Amino acid sequence: MEDQTSIKQIIQSMSPDGAGVVEGTVTNAAPLEITLTNDAKMILSANSLIVPEHLTDHEIEADIMMDDGALYAPTGAEDEKGEHEHPGIAKSGKHTHELKGFQLTGGKIILHTGLKAGEIVYLLSYNNGKKYYVLDRRG
Repeated sequence: MEDQTSIKQIIQSMSPDGAGVVEGTVTNAAPLEITLTNDAKMILSANSLIVPEHLTDHEIEADIMMDDGALYAPTGAEDEKGEHEHPGIAKSGKHTHELKGFQLTGGKIILHTGLKAGEIVYLLSYNNGKKYYVLDRRG
């Protein structure tokens, strides 16, 4: 069986002295705090962490198009009747419409990818352990 090399080991082998990959646990999401796995007394606060966008809740602009299949759009909110008229059809209250196509251009999507308490993360320490870059979450 061949030796398996982890991403952590690869990065550590390429890092200059004073830098290294460590593992931590998110102990608080807001404000962000991460406790190092091998040193429970070392609690990193937001001012010593750099967190990439993919590990934060953030908004992106997107175009969404659907040409095949069906999208069912209910009319009316929970507290509304949703009644409206269609040519040749009597009022029917709350109902659904089958749409053959759908397009949203310039829409916004909120990605809830922020770090949560209890998650294990990998961090790259630099500046002699004064700063940490959060590489990714485990799993």
